[in-house]
Amino acid sequence: MENNKNEEDFSITEKFLMIFFWFRAVLIGDWNLRKDGYTLKHRNRLICIAIGILFYSIIVLYANV
Repeated sequence: MENNKNEEDFSITEKFLMIFFWFRAVLIGDWNLRKDGYTLKHRNRLICIAIGILFYSIIVLYANV
């Protein structure tokens, strides 16, 4: 079972929620995923948070135009 940890990923729903509520993922998220062997989940969490920040930044920039 230890080898399957690396292949585990978030569902599509979890990814969308992480993108739209990225601030919650940053504040409450479990940051020990890589240490626990979930390297794919760790990488995808960082990607979703980055997409969420970019998404909100674009909205704020267009709102100020």
